[in-house]
Amino acid sequence: MPDLTSIEILSHLTALRAQVSGLHSALIAQPAQTPSPATETLSVRLGEPVLDLVDSWRTRQLDVPTRSVAVERMVEAFLDLDAWTRERDEDLP
Repeated sequence: MPDLTSIEILSHLTALRAQVSGLHSALIAQPAQTPSPATETLSVRLGEPVLDLVDSWRTRQLDVPTRSVAVERMVEAFLDLDAWTRERDEDLP
């Protein structure tokens, strides 16, 4: 292997750093969470104990959603469970 000059080594290291930086950015980049056209902003105030529970739940998810996405998922899950419970109760004698 031929001896490299300081400038050649620096050039290679700079190129390698750029590649590693690009890979790192690609790995940690999260897809943009754009609201669907049929959404509406809803402001809700939650106390610290509830926020702690929301944060605890969302950190256990694989994608670690934002607080707003976590709350949206929780509401959807509650509504699904509520509908299922009502259907089940209607089927009881």
